[in-house]
Amino acid sequence: MRYAFGAVLGGVAVTSIEIALFCAIIALATAIQIYATFKIVQIAASTIVGSVNRLDNAIAEAIDSVVGQGIGQFEPPNPIVSILADYVKSQLPSQTAEVQVLARDNDGKFS
Repeated sequence: MRYAFGAVLGGVAVTSIEIALFCAIIALATAIQIYATFKIVQIAASTIVGSVNRLDNAIAEAIDSVVGQGIGQFEPPNPIVSILADYVKSQLPSQTAEVQVLARDNDGKFS
């Protein structure tokens, strides 16, 4: 026998109050899920910001240390490398490149 005041759900008569309660539970669960997701994203964002700030401070300290102490002593150039560089430089052609100006049409295109 079917009840006239409720819907049939899987062969069981369900009243409108039960349907409203079921919808309220689903809405509450959805709201809790949205809030939990928001809090997780908020915590992750604050963690990332903190990590970026610590990294920024570490890089600033490293740059300050390098600038304050200097990079270090450089070795004088090797005489053999200097002789080889002078030889390669003397073998290079000493001519300069010729520049040719291209004419343009009235439309601005190169001819």
